[in-house]
Amino acid sequence: MVKISYPKSTVFSIKPYSRPHLEANSGNKVASGMDIAWIVRFNPEAKQDYSFEITVHTEREKFILPVTC
Repeated sequence: MVKISYPKSTVFSIKPYSRPHLEANSGNKVASGMDIAWIVRFNPEAKQDYSFEITVHTEREKFILPVTC
């Protein structure tokens, strides 16, 4: 199982990338070697640098993905 977590933000938003050719009831399990896609939307409020962290939790590990814009 894969879980994505991130802090609430008005500048960044995340949503799953839907693929019409995949089964609608495939759930949130991802087989080894398969990929999963998410859309990260950036909506700046001012001309400045922004940073954000997306945390990906698996059954065994936790990965932190830094996003800097």
